[in-house]
Amino acid sequence: MSKPPVNLNLFTIQFPITALSSISHRISGVILFFLTFPFISLVLVAIQSQEGFDYASVLMAHFIMKSALTLYVAAIVYHFFSGLRHLAMDFGYWETLKASRYSAMIVYLLFLVMTVIFSFLIW
Repeated sequence: MSKPPVNLNLFTIQFPITALSSISHRISGVILFFLTFPFISLVLVAIQSQEGFDYASVLMAHFIMKSALTLYVAAIVYHFFSGLRHLAMDFGYWETLKASRYSAMIVYLLFLVMTVIFSFLIW
């Protein structure tokens, strides 16, 4: 009896947009988990005193910090819209394959538009 071929190379698998949306939702959650504490800490330093605010301002002027903030805001935006999509699906909406594909496309479109808008505000 022969075994079916097993493809373990994830780069050769064609994922549907619904799977990519679900995977992206999890990745954005991980990004939020790791970046929330540093940015909340920076806000707390900034509100302690004028020196703390000046320190946070200088720190946020760096390219790496602006990039991290852009990534953080993008993760918040995507996780929010994708979470609304998943919540709607939990209530029984958009459960057909066609509606699920369209809702995933709408989430990606909203994510791109909002991320570009917030990126202009950050940079």
